[in-house]
Amino acid sequence: EATIVTSDLELSSPDNYSLLNATNHTATLTTLAMDELAKENPKVTFIHNYPGVVKTGLLDKMFEDWRGAWKILGLLAQKVLLPLMSLFQISAEEAGERGLYAATSQKYSSGKSHRLDWNGENAKEIPQLDKYRAEGMPKKVWEHTVGVFERVASSG
Repeated sequence: EATIVTSDLELSSPDNYSLLNATNHTATLTTLAMDELAKENPKVTFIHNYPGVVKTGLLDKMFEDWRGAWKILGLLAQKVLLPLMSLFQISAEEAGERGLYAATSQKYSSGKSHRLDWNGENAKEIPQLDKYRAEGMPKKVWEHTVGVFERVASSG
């Protein structure tokens, strides 16, 4: 989680959109939405889990598909970058095991939103989340999310 653009939760303005902002928004909005859902559903536990970088094969496939002049970079990435990344990745099976543990462990109390790090421990709180919670952002984020779903459903 990190700082978000609270005035443009969808990052619809080109000035606000970047890969970094999209990444920050995805993580932070998920945590804030889960805070609100936990408040509304006190008998349910909500877990935002970060199991680490999971080896899914997606990057391998992406680099294989590069064509033309990009093909050389793709081959280089496959030979150098992917082996280096594998030192920091976990398997999909391990990610699944971590998720199953979080979903079934009594360690995480209901009626709360938990942020878990890659070890399955409660992640360190960051100041931005406290600030957003004090500003009522969990409720605003969830209302915005519901509004997006309603807009999409009515356009189909």
